[in-house]
Amino acid sequence: MAYLSPSLIVSLAVATFYGALYHLLWGRTAIGLLRALAVGIVGFLVGEAGARLLGYRILMIGDVHMVIASAVAWAGLAVDHWRSWQS
Repeated sequence: MAYLSPSLIVSLAVATFYGALYHLLWGRTAIGLLRALAVGIVGFLVGEAGARLLGYRILMIGDVHMVIASAVAWAGLAVDHWRSWQS
């Protein structure tokens, strides 16, 4: 089995939790759960990559930029929520 870094495991776990929590609070359908999980994971990873590129070091857990990555993940979930109400 290939080695997975602890920061990747923490990132995926937190992002999955955000998507599941979003769906628990505002979700309606099973496909909405899949979309929320995908948006949460992609948003968290984009936030993490952006924080690494910009060199931010605010409230990190190990190598994970929790504040920036979480903010981007929740912003993505908010945009997804807004777009779902527009259609």
